[in-house]
Amino acid sequence: MDSVLQDIDVLPYKRFYSAEKIPDLTGKVAVVTGGSSGIGAEICRQLATHGAKVYILSRGEAQAQGVIAEIKNTHPSAQLEYHKLNLESIAESIESAKLLMEKTDRIDIVHLNAGLVMTSLESTTDGIEPTVGIQHLGHFAFIMTLLPFLEKQTLDDVRIVVTASRNHSLVAKGIDFTKLGPSKQKDLDDAMAKYAQAKLCNVLMSNYLAKLLKNRGVTNVTINSHDPGVIVTNLMNPIARELGCFAGVFLALYRLIGISPQQGALTGLFVSTSPDAKGISGEYYIPIGQRAKCAKLAQDEALQKKLWEWSEAQMARTSS
Repeated sequence: MDSVLQDIDVLPYKRFYSAEKIPDLTGKVAVVTGGSSGIGAEICRQLATHGAKVYILSRGEAQAQGVIAEIKNTHPSAQLEYHKLNLESIAESIESAKLLMEKTDRIDIVHLNAGLVMTSLESTTDGIEPTVGIQHLGHFAFIMTLLPFLEKQTLDDVRIVVTASRNHSLVAKGIDFTKLGPSKQKDLDDAMAKYAQAKLCNVLMSNYLAKLLKNRGVTNVTINSHDPGVIVTNLMNPIARELGCFAGVFLALYRLIGISPQQGALTGLFVSTSPDAKGISGEYYIPIGQRAKCAKLAQDEALQKKLWEWSEAQMARTSS
């Protein structure tokens, strides 16, 4: 059900795209990180029920198998398979991509969707601040390992879709790369600042990779980022707990203005499946399926390059 504010058009959510408009995906293969919950699970559901073979990537298998069972309960012919991906480790992210390439001879769609807001972790396996380490660096290692495979395919329409957030625009002064080492979240404000920084990294990476592909003359692989919207999922429960006596008010407002995971999945699904998005790369989308301008910092080519080089250095350090 739409939120109350959507119904009276207070929020800028447009309804021109719906799950019914997803084309037949029979024969296609899709990969979804963070596919065991939230909008990731809904993305998996829609891709699978429209004919695609879907690999659900997450660290834990039990929750992913639960999603698979739920989808197959209503769509017995749906093709879904769990594949392990631990984004906390660069080495394991690389290994996951290598093992995935052994399982399939084609990949048409990649949703880099896994995310987190609050965490008790102080560091990833590689000594990186966990919000950036998991949401950006793990994904970077995974997709860079997978990229040659994607490029060499004879397929003419391979789409990489990065789940970002409008919060990327909250970063005012860029990224201090000297402060991306171990760092425990101090409080709610600190957690949200680190989340915004990680989402800025997502958009920066997407924009820069789109340029690299274009400069290399690669036309069969595209990459775009998107804001799925304010979605009512369990992701916000840790934030509510930090608010103490105000938790009830926060959750009530959150549910009032938020959209469902079903609606939140639509923008990413538009980018990964719609004929109208074919061939488009380096763009940023907002709900539902509309192209928009990302924050100015995300368009900063010098910052894009600096993040890219820092990310490559972390991969090299891990493999050395």
